[in-house]
Amino acid sequence: MALTLGRDDEVIQKVDETWARLERLERQFAPLLELKEDAQPILKELMHAVILELDELDGHFKLEDALLLIKRLLRNTKNLSALLDRLEQANDLISDMTPIIHEVTKATISELGELEKQGIFKNLAAIRTVAERFSRRYTPERVVALGDKLIELLQLVDLIAQPRTLRLAHAATDAISQDDQGRAEVTMFGLWRKMRDPDTLRGLALMLDLAKALGQADNTKSVPMLESGK
Repeated sequence: MALTLGRDDEVIQKVDETWARLERLERQFAPLLELKEDAQPILKELMHAVILELDELDGHFKLEDALLLIKRLLRNTKNLSALLDRLEQANDLISDMTPIIHEVTKATISELGELEKQGIFKNLAAIRTVAERFSRRYTPERVVALGDKLIELLQLVDLIAQPRTLRLAHAATDAISQDDQGRAEVTMFGLWRKMRDPDTLRGLALMLDLAKALGQADNTKSVPMLESGK
């Protein structure tokens, strides 16, 4: 009898423990049940929206297409992995190049600011305006002709830049820029004496050669010959 009572007590104790566990579980699952009740209307609306969207895709989308796409993705896993590796490498390269690009951009902006202070951009704008006017005024054929003339002019400048020509030009400008006070008092005897000066004779010979060369070059006009006795 005593053994039976002991077993009954154990059974009652286990039932109590089980009941207590059930109560704890009920308390733990109570928030989940409340969440389920709260989320159930939202889930219904979501499923309804999904069904409507899928209904619009009817005829454009099939389950077989989705399975085929998944298979292709699985077959190209290595290619996708390699592509992701390249993207990561490119990202690393961009990260490494960012400071350099920042410095180059900063230096470029600073240099452009200096050019702006020096008026380079204003000069370029003025050159552009002149070029536009030149383009409106001259045809391409005339520009080519002007280019040929410019080449001839540059050749002439090259000839003028010869040491002897420059020396003669400097001598002429120096003589013209001298004070004219002494020249006003020169007499006929003084002129005759200067005419006998070797430098004066060389100068006259050079002037005569120049006059002859000019006459030979300008053959567009006929110069009347002086007749003797007239």
